Amino acid sequence: MPEFAEFLQRVPKEDRFGPVFNPLPERSNGRRMTSLAVSKKVAEIGKKAHVVVGENKFASAHDLRRSFGERWSLDVMPQTLMQLMRHESMETTLKFYVGRNAEKVADTLYQAAEARLRENPRKSSENEPEAPKKEDHNLL
Repeated sequence: MPEFAEFLQRVPKEDRFGPVFNPLPERSNGRRMTSLAVSKKVAEIGKKAHVVVGENKFASAHDLRRSFGERWSLDVMPQTLMQLMRHESMETTLKFYVGRNAEKVADTLYQAAEARLRENPRKSSENEPEAPKKEDHNLL
């Protein structure tokens, strides 16, 4: 995502309005493509590129949206994700994106714990239990 953010930052502030992408239609009637036409074009590209996302299913615009939400759900608070996904209700965001990938969440927690231990090492005492190892979270 950093590359995309850099791409957007190159747009002068006074030009930052309207659609981020304004794809031209295949026929030059001067009008923007509808969201349905864009969706069909993305699905066509997914099929031609053989990007398989399920049994007999190729990548679509909705798969790109879902992937965006799943990736950002690990890095931002639910309120921010709700706005990014343009959901009207927090329930929708929570239902589809927050806490859906327990394995990724566990990895993130272990990485944070390991970083914290590196930054603030403390002497272990006989009364403190040994810190869990990353491999241990597979027992869930």
